[in-house]
Amino acid sequence: MKKDKVKVIFRKFRNRNEEKIIAFFPEKPACYGNISYCTYNEGSGEASYAFYLSTQKAEENEYRPLLEKLKASNDSLEFIVKEKIYYPDLQKSWVI
Repeated sequence: MKKDKVKVIFRKFRNRNEEKIIAFFPEKPACYGNISYCTYNEGSGEASYAFYLSTQKAEENEYRPLLEKLKASNDSLEFIVKEKIYYPDLQKSWVI
């Protein structure tokens, strides 16, 4: 069975004194100016593009647990890991 491909960008940020990994989905529909995201424990939602810009690139060893969780819960999807957001792709995902 052919899997649908989903672009994902893994980033990290500090929340209080804890570093968190976040997966951004630039092609998933989101409100104007936002990006769909998912974290390991907090679930999914939308974040502003400004927040994305405030995060740092996550290394593979840092994002691997989140990627494995995404794969386990979405076995019909193939996740394509990208380095950064291509802004025109993000603009196409804005629905409002």
